Amino acid sequence: MKPGIISFLMLILCLTFNAQAIEWQSLSEQQKQVLGEFEKNWSSFDEQRQAKMALGAQRWISLESEERTKLTQKFDQWKALSPQQRENLRGKFNQFRQLSPERQAKLRAKYKRFRKLSREQKLRLREKFQRNKQKQTQRPKRQR
Repeated sequence: MKPGIISFLMLILCLTFNAQAIEWQSLSEQQKQVLGEFEKNWSSFDEQRQAKMALGAQRWISLESEERTKLTQKFDQWKALSPQQRENLRGKFNQFRQLSPERQAKLRAKYKRFRKLSREQKLRLREKFQRNKQKQTQRPKRQR
């Protein structure tokens, strides 16, 4: 398992909840294997972080091999991004989370349709979007 992937998966897979401290010895052998890089520092983590990590490890263990491979690939793509690109994506994600559930559902549906388009259709759509974006930035702002 790649170093750091567990930390990333904890952010994606874990839910926030109250918990009590978890002793390293109380983890299953599989959880210990997944979280091995954290053993030395385990007791220094607060209860909530320990619980999140244990839950994340359990979820990782329960994933099918194909799902693990997909998540590993996505994590590799994330690591390849520049800090600026990561920050940009975090900002977009936070904007998305602040939308109403209805608006989020609409955007998910549009994205699902977009993913089904051919490569050429996607390219034309992106070009059209870029042209419209440029037109909007070139328009003089109206004074009130």
